[in-house]
Amino acid sequence: MHRLAPKAARAASATSRSLSTTTPARLSATAPAFALNPNAPDVPDFAQKKRERKRAVPGKVPDKNVGKDARKHAFHPSPHAPAKAPIFQEWHVPELVVPTIQTVKKAPGAGAFDTSRPEHPFNHFGLPKKQIAEFRLLSKPASVVREITTFTRDLLDKAANGTSGENHRLAITGATGSGKSFLLLQAVDYCAANGWVVLYFPRSYNLVNSTTAHVYDIRTRTFAQPNYAYGTLKRLLATNAPQLAKLRTTRAHASASHRFDVPEGTPLAELARLALKDQPMTLAPVALDMLLEELGKQEDVPVLFAADDMQALCGQTLYKDPQFRSIAAWHLGMPRLLLEFAGGMRKFKRGALIGAVTNSDPLFPVPAELLDAFEMERSYPASPYDRRRPEVMEYIDGIMQLRVPERFNIEEAMAVYELWAGAANVGSPASKTAERKGKTNENTKGKKGAEAVDLVPEGPRLQMRGGVALEGPTDEGFLQRFTESGGNPRAFVWQGVLGSLQTSTAAIQATSGPVLLGVNGAAGVEGQVAATSAPPPPPMTAGPA
Repeated sequence: MHRLAPKAARAASATSRSLSTTTPARLSATAPAFALNPNAPDVPDFAQKKRERKRAVPGKVPDKNVGKDARKHAFHPSPHAPAKAPIFQEWHVPELVVPTIQTVKKAPGAGAFDTSRPEHPFNHFGLPKKQIAEFRLLSKPASVVREITTFTRDLLDKAANGTSGENHRLAITGATGSGKSFLLLQAVDYCAANGWVVLYFPRSYNLVNSTTAHVYDIRTRTFAQPNYAYGTLKRLLATNAPQLAKLRTTRAHASASHRFDVPEGTPLAELARLALKDQPMTLAPVALDMLLEELGKQEDVPVLFAADDMQALCGQTLYKDPQFRSIAAWHLGMPRLLLEFAGGMRKFKRGALIGAVTNSDPLFPVPAELLDAFEMERSYPASPYDRRRPEVMEYIDGIMQLRVPERFNIEEAMAVYELWAGAANVGSPASKTAERKGKTNENTKGKKGAEAVDLVPEGPRLQMRGGVALEGPTDEGFLQRFTESGGNPRAFVWQGVLGSLQTSTAAIQATSGPVLLGVNGAAGVEGQVAATSAPPPPPMTAGPA
């Protein structure tokens, strides 16, 4: 029996070895191993596909010569070019020719944002998602100057020349769809055009929705967000490089844990570049804090700190601590930085903070503290048992409310109607006129007294519906859309104008010429049409901000 036992043990061990090696080998077999059997199913490598998706950049072919570290944490805007599929090529949006919104001094008037400048804040910080959708329907980002816009411009002019003792902290409130985000965009564009240092957060909920890494910082006793701070620092430098190069540090800054030492008199642009060279990105929150401290002390350049969806920073976040408890927004590094400027703990000697409160986000609703402070409309009656957090009350203490009118007045609604209906559906068959002009130029070249042929067609522009030419925007159509929407700006555009206009391929091809709008929003023709095809839209991106 003692001789049979070792044989049984060896057999059992051989069986266990065959079971332990065969099963893992079948699970981890590669394509060449299965290639021996042509009937074997092809097992895709999901890990490799996931790595390729992470390395892929929208709208850009990855360079094989660039290493992974070089593309790590780089900011890449989303592609703004139109779709390449053939089905989208037959639809052509006519070019909208309007003056820049900075030249529109009197309300109401239609104007376009000058995003052709590479350093424009919209090209780096991005835009809210709803505004991205509207600007893509138009051939360029445009808006209408309202009375509240001119009032906000006056407040910003006072803030640019004000002192640190004055209160220039504003919260834009209003009904759903009243145009709060558009007013904030107009304020950002106005400050960027007048040489301000602009720091803009178009989607503040990205600060609290647990989309970036967070780590506990023992120095500040908060959870730092190094990835988001790195991206914010990079966009701040790309947008305001000339202004930051003129400003210098007023004292020496040092961080022993990061081996970071900046002497006094260093340009702020160089401070940002030194922090961006730190690949672990642990220095980015410290450098951003130093940069904002210096911007608050200087008096040479005004500073604008703008944030949309500000209500998301006044409640619980989707981040979790090591005990898997929800982290409050003021315990995170980036929201805490913004809330300190909103609450007056930090100030700009020259500048302002503007935040827009959105009441249509179900994931981050307006907290009870903001509802009480700004006397906003409630969806349910207030209860004395609702909790009021003292931290939020402290951060919103002293903020001035800038309430946007709930409805358009008649003049503003007419300007918006002419902007949208004219840009999308008003035009003329300019291609035939262009051919006629080309032939005339060839035949009459060098001849005196030749009759000049104008590219601008005679008669009123036409509105195309279903390939049928109708008259342009009428008073009856405008009053009907205005009444149906109740004057609400968003409902007037989406349910009123865009929900009722119908276009076809023939209509789009017939309205391929540029559409000219006057300074005050009145449709008209100024000068000659220079081209028959619309240029590509300016660079716009939703951005990770």
